Amino acid sequence: MNISMWYTWPAFCAKQKTVTRRNWKPQTMDRLKLDFEHTAWDRNPRFKGVCIGGIYVTETPFIQNTSEMTDQDYIDEGFWFMDSIGWRPPMLIKSGFRSWWVYFNEWRYAVCEDLVVVRFEPRPNAAADKKLEDLHA
Repeated sequence: MNISMWYTWPAFCAKQKTVTRRNWKPQTMDRLKLDFEHTAWDRNPRFKGVCIGGIYVTETPFIQNTSEMTDQDYIDEGFWFMDSIGWRPPMLIKSGFRSWWVYFNEWRYAVCEDLVVVRFEPRPNAAADKKLEDLHA
């Protein structure tokens, strides 16, 4: 299964993202097998995404309301890492994006939606290393 990291690709490439939350149907969630590696992309492959490695599912995916996220999830989602390097996606900057901490808390407290939670071990590849090098250049 292909999984896009989209805005959080820098954290994935640096092995600082270990969870993702998605608005998926139960059938899609069921395709994510425990102890199995799925393909990770910087964005959807249909839109010229680049494969940046794999995610090895470490816990059976489950559904959780965003209001139940903890401060640790801010770190596990890779948001702390992206705040620490000052990375902001251009599309979010245009919409008034301030910080990943503010974004996380708005998601946690204002959105309050049930999402599929996938915990994983990130396994970046050489393309991920190159993207990270280019980001810091």
